[in-house]
Amino acid sequence: MGSRDGAIASEILDLSHRDLEDADFAGRAMQRAKLAGTNLRRARLSRADLAEADLFGADLARADLQNANLTRAILRGTSLAGANFNNAILIEADFRGGVMMRPGAHLQGAQARVGIDVSDLSNCLLDYATASRAQFSGVDLSGASLVGADLSGANFFGSNLRDADLSYANLSGANLSDARLVGTRLVGANLSQAQIVNATVEKAVAVGADFTGAVLRGIAADGFEVNSARLITPEGFEPDLAGAIAGHRVWMQSEGSAGQQLNLAGRRFPYHDFTGLELDGADFSDCDLRGCRFDRASLLLASFSRANLVGAGFAEARVAGCRFAGANLRWAEFARAIPGRLRIYSSEGHFSGRWQFTDFTGAMLDAVRFEDFDLNACLR
Repeated sequence: MGSRDGAIASEILDLSHRDLEDADFAGRAMQRAKLAGTNLRRARLSRADLAEADLFGADLARADLQNANLTRAILRGTSLAGANFNNAILIEADFRGGVMMRPGAHLQGAQARVGIDVSDLSNCLLDYATASRAQFSGVDLSGASLVGADLSGANFFGSNLRDADLSYANLSGANLSDARLVGTRLVGANLSQAQIVNATVEKAVAVGADFTGAVLRGIAADGFEVNSARLITPEGFEPDLAGAIAGHRVWMQSEGSAGQQLNLAGRRFPYHDFTGLELDGADFSDCDLRGCRFDRASLLLASFSRANLVGAGFAEARVAGCRFAGANLRWAEFARAIPGRLRIYSSEGHFSGRWQFTDFTGAMLDAVRFEDFDLNACLR
């Protein structure tokens, strides 16, 4: 029995204190691996199985951990700034700060230390991660995106959630006491039975959030904005975006002889207000357009393929021939929008005999509101 236990122990991967920057471990089985103090900056760990792995004090800044399994992993004192944990499994993972001494008596000063007092998850991507009962106490999550994540029962005591996006996240039973919720987005979030005691709450947008049974004590009475979501209006658009839209308007009015067709493919413009704009033929493919409003906009033949449109609004918009193939449309709204098909013409202006339908093929349509919208006129 003892020899068998020894064989199992010898199989545990030990890469502690190694320099593995840019390493590729995608899809690898690394359960219970020892990676304390390891440099894994920009490492590729997507789909890796790191269940119960020891990553104490590791540097995972900008690492790719999409769809990785980090159940009960130790991530204390880690640097995870800009890392991508989208769709990862983080059940009972420990992200608290922590510092320990590096093995080796010859090391002095900072070289002997492993880990940081406050784990850094700033600007981290954790969309749709499963992180129930995870330990985020005292963690810096400023600017992080946790849209749609399962954070039920998670501990955020004393965490910094400034400008973080937790829209539509499940925070039921979570502890947010003493946390910093400044400019935090909690649109549509489930905060039932959550503890929010003595937290710093300022301009936190919680439109449509569920506070049933939540304990709200010692916080500013007007800290949560629950009546209207703040959007960036055209007057506040970045100069390059405003200029591109103006050029597109000229392109449309001149039937393509002047100006330039709008192409924002792969860009990030979350929570912008495009209400009523004429954007026919625009390319928004692969864009981050969370929470944007396109109400009453004209979007004929526009492309939103593979775009992130969580919570976006298309009420009464003209979307005939519009492509949403592969887009994330969870919680989006299409009430009274007008779908349909449009003719496809050749470059010489002749009808090709083909039609472009409003296309939802492969799109995520969970909880989409389709009131008075004809889905039968669309491809799915």
